[in-house]
Amino acid sequence: MKKAIIFISLFMFSHSIYGQSSEIIATAYKQVFRMNNTRGEWPDHWTTYESEGRSNPVIRTTKISGGSSGYIYRLQMYINNIVQADFYVTYDSQKSVEMRKEWNDHYVNCYKGSGGDYVFTQKVSLESISIDNSEWKYNENSQLYLMIYSEDYCVVIS
Repeated sequence: MKKAIIFISLFMFSHSIYGQSSEIIATAYKQVFRMNNTRGEWPDHWTTYESEGRSNPVIRTTKISGGSSGYIYRLQMYINNIVQADFYVTYDSQKSVEMRKEWNDHYVNCYKGSGGDYVFTQKVSLESISIDNSEWKYNENSQLYLMIYSEDYCVVIS
């Protein structure tokens, strides 16, 4: 009985730290590079992974309890079941307000990672897609921007 109580307690604790998780599938992307702290222009057209003979990446988003500082989101990108990227971000309300004005879009959310990297979402939030991927699947305008400034490139996936 004592072992059962310990097991249940550990399960509940781990569930409260690592909360909900969901996966989305990227089918197309645009990529630009940064030079001298200036990002290049986004291409006009989307490139599909299929057209390049590549597998569609799967992005797992997990909402993690962050205590009083808000939620932390873990994003893991898998290609052929191998983790290609794994990082943590937190919601940045100030950057979100700034980008909503700049893009003239009320549904842009910004999340800050380490090294000045950002994740921007458009028409979805990490909150929503960490719970249920249907908002991503059924909204053709949803996009996920990976602004990897620490490595001088940016990718938007759809």
